[in-house]
Amino acid sequence: MWSATIESRSSALFDMVSSILNQVDKLIIYQNGYKKINDFLNHEKIEVISSIDTGSDMGDAGKYYCVDNYDNCYYLSLDDDLIYPPDYVENLIQGLNYYNNEVILSYHGRTLKPDAHCYYKDYQEYFRCLGALNEDRFVHFGGTGVMGFHTSAFNVKYEMLKKANMADIWIGLLARKQLLPIVVRKHASGWIKYNDKVNLNETIYKKYEHSHSFQNKLLVGFETNIIIEYK
Repeated sequence: MWSATIESRSSALFDMVSSILNQVDKLIIYQNGYKKINDFLNHEKIEVISSIDTGSDMGDAGKYYCVDNYDNCYYLSLDDDLIYPPDYVENLIQGLNYYNNEVILSYHGRTLKPDAHCYYKDYQEYFRCLGALNEDRFVHFGGTGVMGFHTSAFNVKYEMLKKANMADIWIGLLARKQLLPIVVRKHASGWIKYNDKVNLNETIYKKYEHSHSFQNKLLVGFETNIIIEYK
């Protein structure tokens, strides 16, 4: 499992790590813009990679650094501002198994309106990881902070995410190119929790809410009338 983080969120990162560590075989933390091994990161399951060493600070795309090194395994990406439930990994893998590992599974996502021009505003349906969803829904774009896939099914490399802090869009575009369905898995409200230690005004969404011309350019040619579903 991978998470990208920044230094100002170290307290929230502690909570996220505490919620997920005993559910995974390995947890990799990608530190953007700093290099610091906090005490809680000194664990045999945890590997820390710093952009100071790699020379690459791509924000949330750090979740996919060296993803192509992990063959034939479940690859789960996390957000440092969330707290995951005790059965999170079990539930996600069960969901992938239900679709024979032939989908990307998330708990957050959106479908866009016909002829959408704005990624953030022109959505037809929007499913939040913090809210409730009563049935699985196939979408155009999934949230990478609550996402997983089997690496045998999805061809993704770090360099394919070409601009920082746009992981959800890049993954959605790559999935479309590979005709791989993205499904938002059913879940209860409050099952995944937001960490109130993180200022909502400092999230990626807030950063680009009113400045998203590059994101919108990527939608040119994206056929919103098509939603790839599992057959």
